[in-house]
Amino acid sequence: MSKALVCRSVVVSRLCSSSRLLVKRTLRNKQRHGLEEYEAEALANLKKNLAGKWDFITMQAEEQALVCRSVVVSRLCNSSRLLVKRTLRNKQRHGLEEYEAEALANLKKNLAGKWDFITMQAEEQVRLAKERKKNDKVVADSQERAYWRVARPPPGYTSALEHCPVPVRARHATQARRKTPQQLTREIEHLKASLDRTRVKTSIALEALLAYSETFAPYDPWLTPPLPSNPWVSDDTLFWQINSPLVDVPSEKRVQRWALSIEELVADPTGLQEFTSFLRKEYSHENIRFWLAVMDLRRSSTKQIPVKLQEIYQEFLKPGAPCEINIDGATAERVAEGLRTGSRYALDHAADHVYGLLLKKDCYPRFIRSDHFQRLLAEGRNVHQKKAKFFNFGGQVKKKPIGPATVSAPGLARRRGSERSLSGSAHELAVAAAAPPRAPPPPPHSHSQADLHQIPR
Repeated sequence: MSKALVCRSVVVSRLCSSSRLLVKRTLRNKQRHGLEEYEAEALANLKKNLAGKWDFITMQAEEQALVCRSVVVSRLCNSSRLLVKRTLRNKQRHGLEEYEAEALANLKKNLAGKWDFITMQAEEQVRLAKERKKNDKVVADSQERAYWRVARPPPGYTSALEHCPVPVRARHATQARRKTPQQLTREIEHLKASLDRTRVKTSIALEALLAYSETFAPYDPWLTPPLPSNPWVSDDTLFWQINSPLVDVPSEKRVQRWALSIEELVADPTGLQEFTSFLRKEYSHENIRFWLAVMDLRRSSTKQIPVKLQEIYQEFLKPGAPCEINIDGATAERVAEGLRTGSRYALDHAADHVYGLLLKKDCYPRFIRSDHFQRLLAEGRNVHQKKAKFFNFGGQVKKKPIGPATVSAPGLARRRGSERSLSGSAHELAVAAAAPPRAPPPPPHSHSQADLHQIPR
């Protein structure tokens, strides 16, 4: 019932608009705006069907016609005032052309009731123009001439305000193209999907944006001055040292940022290193190693994808693998299907499962509550006072004796935080053992004069 009422109101509104347009044309010049035979029949049918509203429709049409007439008369008065002003000024410079004189005669005939008022206004404007300076008069004349050159161009000139030559549907009353059943079906499916889409209010979105800004404001150097100081201002490079990608002791603010989310933790190389060290102590580092291997697989070249897929399967996914990860049956089936395709995204579902369920919801909260994280936080509070000494003037440097316990196997020494420290597979150990031995580093060169007595004579 409600749909029928809505459809009826829409139809009545359209009929009223059509009848209002036809009535306005009957009130205007019949030579230019006269109705055709089919339009007269349509007007008669509308008057019969809308008899209860016809008086209201006629009143609206008359009001709109008066508004249009007042606008047209105002424009004609402006045009006639300009032409009259030019007849009152110097005829050599401001004389009228033939088409302008003809237009002035037509305006004088059509605006006979207002012609005295128009002439009086033109004379007053000419008198005021004589009191202006010469430069002001030149500018005003140029602007007025340019405006009327665009608004009322001479005959034979292209108008910048003419209508588009392409026919408009609203003017020619052409019927809209009907949609096919397939198009209507797609539109219905799109509207149903739009109903199920989650929509957030602007107030809630602004609150979330404000909370995000307040959370990350202490870590923005534009909003909060960095500690210990800005290197570009104070010429102190300690800020770069303690905020390098890999450091032994991270700063307190850096460790606090790891507690915001796991994304902030894994985005920091030092945070990823500490997180991996913690998981190795918890005997669950295979999860982060598998996730890192899949991320590396995404960025690999096409030539390396089959080899890396097989390595990941042998180390993490094969039954009885040395670092087998814990995934459910559905995920295992999708992994098997992806391995058959050999795509770089074959293991994405398993990586999302490990990242979302194991790392984010289980390992990450345990890392934030662990003693390992609290120790890093405590060590980071004093990192600003520990400045590295590059030069040691006046004192002898005691060299540590190199014993057999401190000498490591060639190629097996791994720098803290390097890619080799994230995994300890047999393949990587074999590659490291097969590498040629490195030459011992040269002794450090001292610029100090305190150890000159040690130079052999």
